[in-house]
Amino acid sequence: GGDDDEVTPGAKQFRVRDGVNDGRQDGGAVAQVGGTTTAADAELEVDAAIENSRRRAGFVFAGCITSVCPVVFSRDSKFFIAVAGTRMTVYSVSTGLPAVSIPSDPRAAHTRSITAAKLSPTNPFQIYSASLDGTIRLWDINDGSLLAAWDVKAPVRRFCFDASRPDDVYFFLNKKSVSGKTGKLKRGRVCRTNLAVGKVAKLEVVERFRTCVALEARDGFVVVGCPLEFTVIHVESGCKATFEVREGVAAMAVHPSNPIVAVGMGNGAIGLWHCLHLSSLDPPISSVDA
Repeated sequence: GGDDDEVTPGAKQFRVRDGVNDGRQDGGAVAQVGGTTTAADAELEVDAAIENSRRRAGFVFAGCITSVCPVVFSRDSKFFIAVAGTRMTVYSVSTGLPAVSIPSDPRAAHTRSITAAKLSPTNPFQIYSASLDGTIRLWDINDGSLLAAWDVKAPVRRFCFDASRPDDVYFFLNKKSVSGKTGKLKRGRVCRTNLAVGKVAKLEVVERFRTCVALEARDGFVVVGCPLEFTVIHVESGCKATFEVREGVAAMAVHPSNPIVAVGMGNGAIGLWHCLHLSSLDPPISSVDA
């Protein structure tokens, strides 16, 4: 077959319908600046194309785009929560009608767009939201009330929990300030904090990345999806490995019980990597022999 049938070494692929088209040909990325192609420009082009595809697709319900973030289903699958701007809405799966608006008090809403929402790993009736306003907030799903808030003092682009350590949250901080003003281009940071400590989160930098399109964690591993690759990091030991995804990373998830990372790719396929174990990672560089 052609390039569309090529299987990435070390990964299994499954064709899915309506995959995200990131605009690249033959599994590669091309960006021309003054007649010169650079890897950084190619990565920027892929990143922008995937984000634009996500925004064009959205999540359509009852004829309206309700969210540019993945919807979150309740544990019993009777409800789902969709993000729209600075608010979330709980919908009934059986009727399709809105049941609860989050927040119930508009004064408690985020001041900038919500970028991610996750069910609480310890309470199925609570949901966390992260926002470009630099805060993580905890809400009651039943009545939409605000239960707690944490300030990380930088725009949050992605965030996730490690279910084995429910107080620990990982997130990717943007290069821009909370006000939205752009400063000198710097690498973003994947950070960890403990939400049980206080309202102002004390950050531990795990690793720096220029960009992040997906973030997942499980059993002490954090997985960072970039436009053309993903990196697996064992946080305590510092061991890590990077896996190339030439087709582009559009979405990502970790298996709930097996050491597997699933990657939704820009060509409409899903790749599976068996890599959430220390034997697949390289040790950190701590010294150099003379």
